[in-house]
Amino acid sequence: MPNMAQRQLYEDHSSGSSDNLSRSGTLNLDNSKFAGLAILLAEDNQVNQRVAKRLLEALGCRVTIAENGQQALKSFGQNKFDAVLMDINMPVLDGFDAAKAIRQHEQSSTTTATTTAINYHVPIIALTASNTQEYRQRCLDCVMDDFLTKPFRRRELVTVLSVCVDKRVHTSSASSSTASSSSSAPT
Repeated sequence: MPNMAQRQLYEDHSSGSSDNLSRSGTLNLDNSKFAGLAILLAEDNQVNQRVAKRLLEALGCRVTIAENGQQALKSFGQNKFDAVLMDINMPVLDGFDAAKAIRQHEQSSTTTATTTAINYHVPIIALTASNTQEYRQRCLDCVMDDFLTKPFRRRELVTVLSVCVDKRVHTSSASSSTASSSSSAPT
């Protein structure tokens, strides 16, 4: 049975309120900014999974769900993601340890890549019900890039994802300019 916070999250995002959803149940937002973002959602609670997946897909994101930190690591090693939404309290491997392991994977990928490769850093956004400043700081100190308190609202999710989109555009531009300068060099 969902707890009060989960019911509120579901009600906020599944009701027909004009703040979040149109009558058809889709988000009122230009989805093109987020279209195609690959998101790894590491969340053990099925209600939270469904709600977050629905929000992300309505924004045009592709969502892969991992039910614990160990599954998140496996998915991360096998796929390329634009962002990771990481629940902190999960079975098998918690979000803190999974985030550290993802950063280690990125480091090893960067050192084995070619010299023209750009640093590989995927934003990891902590998901937790704890809203204390100390907990937020602990997440940020633990190599995570941002923080969302559950239940989160659409506008909070959009703000966090906007940073991911901006980073993706910046990285693509840097890759293009590196490739252009390399191809225009005299031989």
